[in-house]
Amino acid sequence: MRVAAMLAGMPGRDADELISVVPPKMGRATLRQIAVNAVMAGCKPEYEAANPWEPLHVERGFGRDQNVVTVVNAEAPHSMTENIQTDAMEIMRTFASSMATLGVNNLYSQGHPVLVLGLEHVQHLSAAGWRKRDIKQALFELARQPWGLVKNRGKSKGPHFPEFVDKGDDRSMVPIVNAAEDLILIVGGGAGGKSMFLPTAGAQSLSVSKIIE
Repeated sequence: MRVAAMLAGMPGRDADELISVVPPKMGRATLRQIAVNAVMAGCKPEYEAANPWEPLHVERGFGRDQNVVTVVNAEAPHSMTENIQTDAMEIMRTFASSMATLGVNNLYSQGHPVLVLGLEHVQHLSAAGWRKRDIKQALFELARQPWGLVKNRGKSKGPHFPEFVDKGDDRSMVPIVNAAEDLILIVGGGAGGKSMFLPTAGAQSLSVSKIIE
């Protein structure tokens, strides 16, 4: 019944219509299969209200009432637990430590990594008057490692390695994004002091947002 209700939102379309072929196994994503996945994800309208900030598609210049999908070449979510600190900056320090590990792709080739903020962390940050841009800026500044540690580790630097990193100074700090706005920030999950970080392949594969026709 739920799948049928989801499909009813696309009147006039054949449920077996092929929408895309999905790598790496090149599976056939029909409208019905996409509806099944949407139902299994359990996303209800009353959840969008738990977000005190503008949604991602509005942040990216789309209208609030437009249906937009964003595709990111991301890894599985990495849990970031902070059940004690309620101060906004201290929460950021916990996140930064988890996000800028020496093995993460984004430290070497930046790109558009994803931060999924859990509701408890959202409440603390929102109560402190923080907006999405404040969170992004804080993590742009904090989620870094010194060049002396980065230069002989991980993967090749590029294709858009930050020009402001001084490769002649081992103390120069390397960020996981080239600019604060490159960090994708969304709200999701339920109660509890957990948020998620989704590293990506780096700047070789950037996110894309498109209107659903």
